[in-house]
Amino acid sequence: MRASSRTAIALAALICCAAPPAALGQSYPVAGDTLEVVSLNRERLLSESAFGRAMIGSLSDQQQALVIENQRLTEELETEERALTETRKTMSAEEFRPLAEAFDEKVKQVRAAQDGKAVDLAKAREAARFSFFRRIEPVIIEIMQSRGARVLLNNQAVLLSTDDVDITAAVLARLDALFAQGALAVE
Repeated sequence: MRASSRTAIALAALICCAAPPAALGQSYPVAGDTLEVVSLNRERLLSESAFGRAMIGSLSDQQQALVIENQRLTEELETEERALTETRKTMSAEEFRPLAEAFDEKVKQVRAAQDGKAVDLAKAREAARFSFFRRIEPVIIEIMQSRGARVLLNNQAVLLSTDDVDITAAVLARLDALFAQGALAVE
């Protein structure tokens, strides 16, 4: 090995040992310190709290009813289309055309009506979600303050944390207690 290579290696070792990285001198929170950042799983609050299930439950029932209605309408239209296809065999093209056009128009109207119902239901679901999160905000803030937290992160944005950073379970417990007491009610 050449002398310049040995000198470079020795110099690198000296720099590493003589000047430790700045991170080694920093202090990190330890048990008993206040956590200023907490995280929360909003979807769990909605799906696992009694209050969230109550708010979304009626909309889920409406969604299921719409699915069943769509299936029924599809079956009815398919039956009507098969009958129309059989009728076609006994008619001229000129006689059949108005029937086919009327059926096509009916299908378009049914589809537009069902799409409208689906859009309205999606809007109602989004409004319920918004209302849910607005109404539970004071509970979240209360738990944040009790932990000395000043920042709340969506836990899906957190790459790594200790268990005590996630306040979802504490918020769930508080929401369920308030709901059971009647302090939170579905509007």
